[in-house]
Amino acid sequence: DTNGDGKTDVLEDFTIGIAVYPNPTTSILYISTTEIKLSKIEVFHIDGTLLNEYTVTGVSMPFSIQVGGYSNGVYVLRFQDIFDKIYMQKFIKK
Repeated sequence: DTNGDGKTDVLEDFTIGIAVYPNPTTSILYISTTEIKLSKIEVFHIDGTLLNEYTVTGVSMPFSIQVGGYSNGVYVLRFQDIFDKIYMQKFIKK
């Protein structure tokens, strides 16, 4: 929260070190970071429904998520780092 409104700031600039690939994907999605140390990854359907949550503190990268059972469509990944900063990125399941 940098503007004092009590809401969590969301950053969508992924030039800062979170890679999600392949995108689009059919079965496995890989997440890799360089400088950012993630603590949690959540997968949401585009309608906002939480589908999965992964605790990834101390987990080696790349981290893989099985998405083969998901319906085709757009999904949102929500990342939380060890400093509670939030990052989000969309991916497509084909």
